[in-house]
Amino acid sequence: MPEPIELLNATAMQHAFNRIAHEIAERNPESRGVVLLGVQSGGVHFAQRLAAALAPIFGHAVPTGLLDVTMHRDDLDQRA
Repeated sequence: MPEPIELLNATAMQHAFNRIAHEIAERNPESRGVVLLGVQSGGVHFAQRLAAALAPIFGHAVPTGLLDVTMHRDDLDQRA
C-alpha cells in the first residue's frame, strides 16, 4: 500500500478556514444574517469549524445547524 500523502497540515488547514471565513465576512457585511448548515455528517464538523473562525471576525457567535439528507440520497439501495 502506498504511503499516504499529506495535502494540508494543521497550520495550512487553519489558514484555509481563516481565508474562507474572511471571504464570507467580506461578502456579508450584515453578519447577523449569516447561518451555517452542514450536511450530515462531515459537513457538520466543517460548519462548526468555520463558525469558530467567523466568530472573532464578526464579534459574535454564528449559528450552525445540520441537514440530514439520508432519505434523499439516490444510493440508498447500494448501502448496507
